[in-house]
Amino acid sequence: MCWLIIGEHALLVEAFVMRRPDENRSGSTISCCNAIPNVRSCFSVDSSGDVYLSDGFSLHALAEE
Repeated sequence: MCWLIIGEHALLVEAFVMRRPDENRSGSTISCCNAIPNVRSCFSVDSSGDVYLSDGFSLHALAEE
């Protein structure tokens, strides 16, 4: 599932990634890399420990079509 939230100046895209992962089970960490300039990506964890990915796009960067 993906949420598209249109604000006054930006489009926010949020997506569920995984249910509460085991804490540091394999010593790995969640990391993120931006592949598109001027896009901010981040992972977040809610109060239940579920992981989400959020990206923001300036409305100026989106084409009308």
